[in-house]
Amino acid sequence: MTHPAAANDLVVLNSGAVRTLLINRPARRHAINAGLAGAIVAAVDAAEADPHCRVIVLGSTGETVFSAGADLEQRPGAAFAVDAADPRNFIASLLRRLAALRLPLLVRVQGPAYGGALGLVAVADVALAAPAATFALPEVKVGTFPLMIAPLLLRVMPERAFMKLCLTGQPIGADEAARVHLVTEVTADGALDARVAELAAAIAANSPTAIRLGKQALPRLRGADLDAALSHAELMSVVLSRTEDGAEGRRAFAEKRAPQWTGR
Repeated sequence: MTHPAAANDLVVLNSGAVRTLLINRPARRHAINAGLAGAIVAAVDAAEADPHCRVIVLGSTGETVFSAGADLEQRPGAAFAVDAADPRNFIASLLRRLAALRLPLLVRVQGPAYGGALGLVAVADVALAAPAATFALPEVKVGTFPLMIAPLLLRVMPERAFMKLCLTGQPIGADEAARVHLVTEVTADGALDARVAELAAAIAANSPTAIRLGKQALPRLRGADLDAALSHAELMSVVLSRTEDGAEGRRAFAEKRAPQWTGR
């Protein structure tokens, strides 16, 4: 069953090669319901299909809150409901799609991020936070546990830091989030948007083919033993060298000029 998003729940902005997706549900503290999750999936599908798009930025409108996580009031129990005929949870489905994204994903966190919103932070390639950002997993306060986002959080955080968030339900600040690797960087006060734009532009200037194939290879390297990982790295290095971007990068380096990437 599909759940359409309200017309303005997701704002899509384009600036050159950068596609920005902004959650826009301020009355619900940017909480994620099934319709919004579907809209984000559709937006990243469209971005991947657009050869001019090289980077996706995910954030939310306003300056007070990033996201309250799953919308607990969309329908009583809907955030935790499971249909036996189709047991997929909309948060899990959204995170699966973002984890499989072949474009670089930057997340912009300007304020509190709670519950399922930490999954959006953890799945990103780069997560930037303002000093005012806070992070919490309050699920135990409503009788549940953050299992849907645990696989992603355990990839980026030390297990004990993750467990402290889970067991206490208490928030941590941006600096602590950086210390435990939940976010990549905490910007200076008032500098979040400028830093997001700076990093997005820097990424967009690089070979989209190298980034796409590199992101495709990394899960295989992460999950393999050393010998299998090195074998896959050898194979993918050969593939990269035979792409148009690989050849252009070598030519540009030899000719001491900026490369002209084709994305092939």
